[in-house]
Amino acid sequence: MKLRTAMLLLTLLGGSSFAQDEDLGQAIERARHLSVTEAVPASQPAIDALMKRLDEATPRQRVEIRLLHIRNLALQGDYGKAIGQIKELLGNPISDDQRLRALRLAANLGINVGQHEWGFAQLKAALELSGESDDLVERSRILSLAGFVHSIVGDHERAIDYATQSMAIAGQSGDTSQQCQAGQRLAVAYRYAERYEEARAAARNALSLCRDVNDQVYTGTSELELGHLALEKGDLAAAQRWADRGLERLRQAGWADGVLTGKHLQAQLAAERGESKQAIELAEELIERTDERELWHRKSELHRLVAEQQAEREEFAEAYRHMVAHSEARDRFIDEDRTRRLAILEVEFDMQRQEQELELLREQKRVAELEAQSRRQQARVRWMATGFALFLFLILVLLLVHVLRERRHYRRLSELDGLTRVSNHTRFFDTARMLVEESRRGGHPLVLALGDIDHFKQVNDEHGHIAGDKALRQVARVLCENFPGLGHVGRIGGEEFAVCVPDSQLEPVLEQLEQVRKDLAEIQYGGNGKPLTMSFGVAELAPDEALEDLRKRADEALYEAKGGGRNSVVVAEPERFG
Repeated sequence: MKLRTAMLLLTLLGGSSFAQDEDLGQAIERARHLSVTEAVPASQPAIDALMKRLDEATPRQRVEIRLLHIRNLALQGDYGKAIGQIKELLGNPISDDQRLRALRLAANLGINVGQHEWGFAQLKAALELSGESDDLVERSRILSLAGFVHSIVGDHERAIDYATQSMAIAGQSGDTSQQCQAGQRLAVAYRYAERYEEARAAARNALSLCRDVNDQVYTGTSELELGHLALEKGDLAAAQRWADRGLERLRQAGWADGVLTGKHLQAQLAAERGESKQAIELAEELIERTDERELWHRKSELHRLVAEQQAEREEFAEAYRHMVAHSEARDRFIDEDRTRRLAILEVEFDMQRQEQELELLREQKRVAELEAQSRRQQARVRWMATGFALFLFLILVLLLVHVLRERRHYRRLSELDGLTRVSNHTRFFDTARMLVEESRRGGHPLVLALGDIDHFKQVNDEHGHIAGDKALRQVARVLCENFPGLGHVGRIGGEEFAVCVPDSQLEPVLEQLEQVRKDLAEIQYGGNGKPLTMSFGVAELAPDEALEDLRKRADEALYEAKGGGRNSVVVAEPERFG
């Protein structure tokens, strides 16, 4: 006998999450724990006590309590009341995680009592919602239920696929209780597909896990599963041991459908052993207990079992009656199975369509992500290009600044005397011309002094060019120190210097030149050289006089100073150039 009806209710036993809220939250947790580890009669008082405290519960806690209550109603076989209450619960606004558990429970109930279209609609809704859930345990339970439904309609490949996914997700969750339940469902899927060795391994693994978490219902169901597998193998003694263990455990747990399944297995074993009287008694008892429910496949198998046993006992009239009942139940089952298959095909079609829509949405999302990535890359390229352009611009600016500085530097070098660092001939007279023009326009005084180091060739000859260069630098220094500020000093020849002093009368300049001559005597340029002396020709700018004329007068005065014995200052008389 297949475990079709019994397996449909096993998902009802999954634990529910709940909100901790002081004493009431702890009471909900205790009731949930009892509903898994103890018999239904042991957990029912705790659930009844919770039902009386609904008024003090939060909305979420009320849903948790009602889910526990509906599950126990189903375990006790009160399916009508359970379905009514689950429909009422689903009609109210509840959180997605609680709705997912409620949909799974509703799907189980609907399929179990033959309300296939409604049951599969709840399964479809649960599968859709589970795809958005992060709750691995609940996703595993939904897939487990989907796998079992495909097993009972004969789609074994799909059933094993769902059950395998369920087991894998249960393993990822780390929830041993759900691994126990998913493992048991995987064993059923393998047995329905007649892959008995894999079914046996899955059932033994599930039994070990269920014992670890003390799940009495799933432990008993796994033992019955091993009994069915032993019967398929022909090991009647082992099958009887497993059947007795599982039936006793489920009887103590108070699970009505599990007890029916265990007794059905015992009836089959009695028939296999040739104990027809016991087989008939067990089967007829089960037929009476299933009359109130339209369990057509179970009824069909039970009537056939009785008919076969009575035929062996040559009780042909009773055998005939049960064969007719078997045929009628089978016809009803075929109709029911057809309705169930159509319903599940409709669900699968909707799911495939939705999967295609989801795939389209995923593809659109992927395209959008690629476009966004492309925009980001383009923005990054633009940023890099802008950054590189700015970098190049900065480099060019720095190069331009460097070039301008170098240009100014070399221009300055071109205007300065390389040895003394005062203006060279060109720059000095360019500056002097500008000063002369300004003085003429403004009517300001200006004095030009031209000087020449006396006997400078002897300095080079006697002390060397290094000493000569040092002497030149010292002379330039003395001139700059004595004519700071407005005075403009230049080296206009080998040992010739010039000073242009704007905004100054002749007398202050002559005084400074005398000081220059004194300072020159202090210059040390090498060895015991003679003191340096200079001859100066000085000219004061006359009104409307050009630089060339001024320079000519100063130069003639210098010539006169050198001709008169050197080391002297000669002032050019204006009337001499009149």
